[in-house]
This record gives sequence, structure tokens and C-alpha cells, in this order.
Amino acid sequence: MSYELKYPGRRESHGQQRCFRSICPVSSDTAQKQKRRFNPPGLTLVAHIPHEDRRPFREAIDIIKGSGRNFQDCEQLHFTILGLFAEDLQNPLDGDTIDNLISAITEFFRVKPIGRIEVAFDLIRPGVFDREPECGDGTVVAMASEAHDKIIVEYSKQLAAHLASAYPNLFPKSPARHLRGVWCSLGFFDDPDFEIDEKTSKAFANAKLMSFSASAPIREVSVCEFTLKSLADGIVRGVVRL
Repeated sequence: MSYELKYPGRRESHGQQRCFRSICPVSSDTAQKQKRRFNPPGLTLVAHIPHEDRRPFREAIDIIKGSGRNFQDCEQLHFTILGLFAEDLQNPLDGDTIDNLISAITEFFRVKPIGRIEVAFDLIRPGVFDREPECGDGTVVAMASEAHDKIIVEYSKQLAAHLASAYPNLFPKSPARHLRGVWCSLGFFDDPDFEIDEKTSKAFANAKLMSFSASAPIREVSVCEFTLKSLADGIVRGVVRL
């Protein structure tokens, strides 16, 4: 018997329904990317989920672990505002450059305040393997609501353009990595590629996942230096108050 996971269309999928028949941590290279260290370290702008608001996310992680798969959870629950650098750096960024970037980001939010918003998350599903639309990439994500997704993606685009204009030597390919969508990664399956089976299907069909609802007030964003995609070893280099 074959199983599949179906989810309604969202902004990031241009309204197209998502249907997953398999999860491909190896073919997508997700498992290796999650364990591979960046050298030199990368830099990203993120909003961390406050500790007091993490319970629904942790409960979802526990349910997914109940599928019997080797699911590696993400300890640093966060969502990306703007990816700055990852594999495209030849040399580590010096302290002055990072400080200048933080100052430019601070100025951007001063001129275009986003305010203190409470981001709602209302869907948990596998992450997408771009080359194989019916395959998950091995990650599991909590998706932000459509309304908050739209707000944050727009700010990300504007900030990317602002930084590309201010620092063309750092961002020669304008704009920088603005977002396609807003989600919080819960972790990844550290397994060989597998088809959706009964236990996996039941885990994702759990009532708490099907009706997932969580919110996180975002009062600040952090510039983090990291070598692991999960930010497990992330160092906060600067905080911008909203």
C-alpha cells in the first residue's frame, strides 16, 4: 500500500498543492549539508523563537520522532530573515565588516520599522526538494501564516536590496538572498531516502500536527555567525531591536 502527504498551496508554492510520496535526505544532499561545516563561517540574519514559546514546536518534534525514523531535531529554533553569506565566502569576514553590516541593518529597520510582530505558524510539513516536487528534502518545517509570510518576505527583499546598494563589493549579485517563504526548521531525517510509509503517515496525520498553531513575538533579530546550517554552533555577533 502506498502513502502520501498532502498540503494546501501557499505563497511559496505559488498556490500549488504540495504532495509528498517520499523523503529524500540523501538525494537532496540535505543530510550531508546539515552535518557539513562551513569554512569560513557563514553569516545570517534570523529571529529566534523565544524559549517560552517553543513548547508547541517541541511537541511536534516529539511526534515526528515517534515515526521511528532517525530524526535530528534543531535546538536553535529560528526563522531566517535574510541569508547573508554561506558557501560564497573565500575568507572569513573581519570584525569591522560585520560591525558595518550590523549598523546598516539597524539603520534599515530604523527607517522602515517592522514593529514588534507576533508571527503565527499554522502548518507543519516536509521541506521541499526543488528538483523532485513529490519528494521531501529531509527537513521538517513549521510554516508561518500567509499574512506574516508576506510581510517578512517583503522586508527581506527590501533589506537585501539595501545591503546590495550599500555594499556592492560584498553583494555583487544584487539582490542578496531574500526569502521565498518563512518557516522554522524543526530538524531533519538522518536516514537513507525512503517512501512515505504507514508510521510516517500516521505521525504527520497526528491531530496536533494537522491543527498546528503556535505564535512567537519577535522583538529583535540577530546577526549570527555559524558553521552548521542548524545554527547549533551559532554565535550572535549583533542584535537589532525592532
